[in-house]
Amino acid sequence: MAAIDAHEWLSLIDISGPFLAPPVLDDKFPQGFDGLEGKKKTEIRQAYEEWVEAIDDDDPEVEALHGAWIDLVLKDILEWDENRDGESLKRAGPVIDALTYENLEHGASVSPSYVLVDDRSGDQPFIFVQALPPGSDLDAAPEGSGWAASHTERLIELLRHNEQRLG
Repeated sequence: MAAIDAHEWLSLIDISGPFLAPPVLDDKFPQGFDGLEGKKKTEIRQAYEEWVEAIDDDDPEVEALHGAWIDLVLKDILEWDENRDGESLKRAGPVIDALTYENLEHGASVSPSYVLVDDRSGDQPFIFVQALPPGSDLDAAPEGSGWAASHTERLIELLRHNEQRLG
């Protein structure tokens, strides 16, 4: 794979709050990231176009396609679980349960959707991922919640609670 400019890829995503800040990424990934080439790049572009089209058309399968898109990004593009064995990328179970933040004042809790763990250091959490429905406003509170904190603020609280820097 060809190396890409250190933070060129950040221009392709919506960055909100302290997440994906270049200094934190440089600290956690000093080796940088590899670029995508050939067949893999074509497959990803096609999957992305299918995902966007499903969102735009209010496709009844949008939830399944959204989950498949998130899996593709995390497992295949970032290669956090390309063997699909759940060794490094945790989605459910005791690791996620232990990281849940409970806001007792508002009767709400926040858990990461995925956690990338460092299997070389006893499965210590490395990066938290919060998956939200397509079109979610990161600066708004979830509908029907008694806690006025936005999605971004909730993830910040989750990270602070677990003494993590990257989400």
